Amino acid sequence: MTVPLLERTTVSTPKVPTPKPWYREPWPWLLMSGPAIVVIAGIGTAIIAVRTHDGLVVDDYYKQGLTVNKDLSRDFVAKKAGYRAEGLIDAQQRRVVVEMLRAPTDAKVLTLSLSRATVSGYDRQVLLQRASQNTFVGALTPLESGKWYVTLDDALHTWRLATSVVIHGASPAKFVLGSDALTSVDE
Repeated sequence: MTVPLLERTTVSTPKVPTPKPWYREPWPWLLMSGPAIVVIAGIGTAIIAVRTHDGLVVDDYYKQGLTVNKDLSRDFVAKKAGYRAEGLIDAQQRRVVVEMLRAPTDAKVLTLSLSRATVSGYDRQVLLQRASQNTFVGALTPLESGKWYVTLDDALHTWRLATSVVIHGASPAKFVLGSDALTSVDE
């Protein structure tokens, strides 16, 4: 007897999916991306550290600390004499104007030092010439925006006035140097 064709059943074997190669799966790449980013950031940091100079580190910090006490005596001399000044940094005209409210009579030239706290390569010194009885003027190269420390002293470095000023692009910046009379702490 023969079985009719309709009654024959065929059993098909289920297809087993073939696994993808590992590089076609997203999980290995996701797991490797974290360490790869860290390695790239480390190389970038090393390149920056090697190529740039850190201006804050000094060779002999102890001697630098001792000089602070010497500089304080110059501040005391200026305070005792009552020296005061108002200044204007005019970036557009590239000049500095300092008006001494109480000035030494013999000073013909004053030195204005501009320094950045974090980057020593931007420090500037401007020689201020006496323009009138109490006004001193000097030429200035353009300054970067940010906080600057301003120091004014005479040619012999016998006294010093200091303050800080924030420069905003090309807009003029005013500053005041000096303070009131001596206090009991100063004497």
